[in-house]
Amino acid sequence: MTLPEFGVKRPVTTAMMFVALAIISLVGLRYLAIDLFPQIEPPAISVITSYPGATAQDVESKVTRHIENELAIINNLDEIRSVSKENLSIVTAKFNWSANLDEAANDIRDQIEFAKSKLPDDAADPVIFKFNTSMYPVAVYGVSAREHWEGLYHVVDKRIAEVLKRVPGVGAVSIIGGLERQINVTLDRDKLEAYRTSPEEIEQVLAAENVTVPAGSLKVGRSEYTLRVPGEYTTAAEVSGTVIKRIGGNTVYLGDVAKVEDAFKDEDLLVTADGEKALIFFVQKRSGTNTVQVVQDVEAKLRSDILPSLPGDVKVTQLQSQADFIVRSIFNLRDSAVLGAILVVLITFLFLRDPWSSVVVAVTIPVSMLSALLFMYLFGYTINIMSLFALAMAAGMVVDNAVVVLENVTRLREGGRRASEAASHGAREVALAVAASTLTTIVIFVPLFFLRGIVGILFNQLGAVITITLSTSLFTALTLTPMMCSKFFKRQIYIPRTFVAKKLFAVGERFLTATENMYYHVVGWALANKAKVVLLAVLSAALALIAASRVGTEFFPEEDAGMVRVTLELPV
Repeated sequence: MTLPEFGVKRPVTTAMMFVALAIISLVGLRYLAIDLFPQIEPPAISVITSYPGATAQDVESKVTRHIENELAIINNLDEIRSVSKENLSIVTAKFNWSANLDEAANDIRDQIEFAKSKLPDDAADPVIFKFNTSMYPVAVYGVSAREHWEGLYHVVDKRIAEVLKRVPGVGAVSIIGGLERQINVTLDRDKLEAYRTSPEEIEQVLAAENVTVPAGSLKVGRSEYTLRVPGEYTTAAEVSGTVIKRIGGNTVYLGDVAKVEDAFKDEDLLVTADGEKALIFFVQKRSGTNTVQVVQDVEAKLRSDILPSLPGDVKVTQLQSQADFIVRSIFNLRDSAVLGAILVVLITFLFLRDPWSSVVVAVTIPVSMLSALLFMYLFGYTINIMSLFALAMAAGMVVDNAVVVLENVTRLREGGRRASEAASHGAREVALAVAASTLTTIVIFVPLFFLRGIVGILFNQLGAVITITLSTSLFTALTLTPMMCSKFFKRQIYIPRTFVAKKLFAVGERFLTATENMYYHVVGWALANKAKVVLLAVLSAALALIAASRVGTEFFPEEDAGMVRVTLELPV
């Protein structure tokens, strides 16, 4: 039994099959993440090493060079770049796009162990950092306060950041600016000399005293208790009372040689929001989550739970949100795709001039689109510019197969065959033709599957979505379309009866007749002037090549995100 015969003879099964496909696809649509572009993970890993108090030259010679030498032997390495500046070394290893970054990170970790023995003793352990596009902040907020400025950092840290971290999809909340609490110890040089002690000795004592020590366990009957001795500092008085040394039976405390105060870290960053002194916090999402949904959940949490509990003078302002730009871009493209699908249906009705025939063709569009959405959900794709662009492109292609089948069924029906016979035979006659037509379109997008690098990440989804959409449209044209034709075409050929329908039918008839006459004359002229036609074709191709050489190239077209950023670099 061929597919058209199955569709005609098993109408209920065919209908239920496509209804089930639609329901499952709509359920999957609810869980599709929305993002601007597909997730891009650059094939680069950075090694960051802190070397406090060192100049850029010292960092380069004592840290950067040793790390570079160890990383140079890693497999699939494309290039190494490094930045050496005061107190900090950043070495970035860039790999081929085909490399496995997890394996590369393990190789880097192994090589760093060899490099550690060559680094200065006072340099911090190297940190491996792998960048991902999900690390970009999805939202940036400014927080200001006129009366509670000194305690604002604590408010944001404990009453805003800690709460937002529990929102589903939020990966991290980072705070910049403000006054962060710190116990400052200011040493008195004269007193240090009088008590014959040094800053290094005080540093060792503070490090040894500021610890919480496990003390084993204690069994009482059937109960067992874990013991620990808390020794970490909580107040400035505890720090001031730390014993530094004993001289001749006298105890020297830290307060005897230094000024200890509960204050704040030095401000090395100034932040303003809406013209007021402020601090800002960034919200980062987890990898693979819905950017728009995360921002909406964060906004809802702020409005419902956080803002009502803050002091009255604390003002929270959203400074930037990826969700706004994504929603504008995605929804504009979505509206364009929907409008394109509607225009396809109207054009189909204009040519077919039969409402039931237009319905048969129009059903192909949502069925094929929903199958693409289900495919995107199963393979972990997101609704982004590339996937929606693919759907917009496919909206005009998916009806081609249904139109061909419908036209042939209509021809047989007008020839006197029964509706079911015309639907089955008509679809079977053109099955090979529509299959060949669809496959020749699909093979155009097959090379997109073999692209590598960032271009492959962007265009793999486009090729996959168009391929699955066109494949579904072919299956629909050979099963659902003949089934609907067998049901809708049981009546006589459509004849307009109302005044409006007659006018539309007449206008369509005149338009189609004029189009056919024009095509007849154009083809006749072309056949009579073969040399001129060939010359025009060659001339058009030459002009196209000349124009192509003058067209500029760029990776992405210019976009307006509705934001202006100014960067000012002052003299050293």
